[in-house]
Amino acid sequence: MKKILLLLLMLAGLQGFAQISLNIKPSHTDFMQYDAVRLRIYLKNYSSMPITFGHSKQLRGELDFVIYHKNRKLLERLPGKKPILSGLILKPGETRNITINLSNYYPLQELGDYSVTAIVKHPRLSGSYRSNETSFSVGNGSLYWKRLFGVPDYTGKRLVTQKVPTRNYNIRIFNNGTAQLYYLIIEDAENVYAVKRLGFDLGPDYRPQLLVDSTARLHAMIHVTQKVFIYYRYNFNGKLEKRQVYLRTTTTPFLVSNPSDGSVIIDGGRIATKDVDYEEIKDLPFMDRIEDKKEDPDSFGDFDDFIGDKKD
Repeated sequence: MKKILLLLLMLAGLQGFAQISLNIKPSHTDFMQYDAVRLRIYLKNYSSMPITFGHSKQLRGELDFVIYHKNRKLLERLPGKKPILSGLILKPGETRNITINLSNYYPLQELGDYSVTAIVKHPRLSGSYRSNETSFSVGNGSLYWKRLFGVPDYTGKRLVTQKVPTRNYNIRIFNNGTAQLYYLIIEDAENVYAVKRLGFDLGPDYRPQLLVDSTARLHAMIHVTQKVFIYYRYNFNGKLEKRQVYLRTTTTPFLVSNPSDGSVIIDGGRIATKDVDYEEIKDLPFMDRIEDKKEDPDSFGDFDDFIGDKKD
């Protein structure tokens, strides 16, 4: 109760005539459990001077969030995590937007509805500024496919008498409020090792092909359109080892398991060439993941992210 009262007093004391306006909106209304929860923050400078969010204490801005779970449980920030604003210059009258992954700072794994309000502070501005309140949900979708596998030992240190640890590859279908998506979750009874977005669910006629090879790697061939496919190969820790775009020709690309050694190959279709096949792939919703970039291959779109971590 003391914490809630303190927060109410703090919010009540925020300036009504702000030099900065602050609005927030989640990137989606619904988020997959254990996935990134991205919040877009829109800042507008109403002061007559540029506001620099730098790295020094004199220029560094700070973000705070008031987050409640559906039962009105106030969430505590994760230990040692504090969001800051840096590397941003806001000119007079200018509006900028940034994106923060709230999951880096708050425990958002519990299923259900959440509400969030943002608060920003800057050393050159008096007082603090509060955003609107917005909401989002965390869910886990429905199970589409599941495969139990033994974790291989590449070090050779596991004794032949030792029990082989096991994990699951789970493919779940999840609606994020805009589209149905396929998610890969790698987990065991105690841990979640990876959550990866694979592609859109285009309906029952375009289901993914999924195979696990003899080295416990997952192979997935996902429809992007009727003609275009994306092939992924993940290891048992969720590391993306290979990603290729395939086109259907007179034959359709298909995953085939070799019965003699358990390896997986791709039969049919052909690998897309960036310049040659430009018309076929230029407007794909996963174009940011098809091109050979250094960004996180699991990122959806480009985020202008100025948020950094700071030890408390």
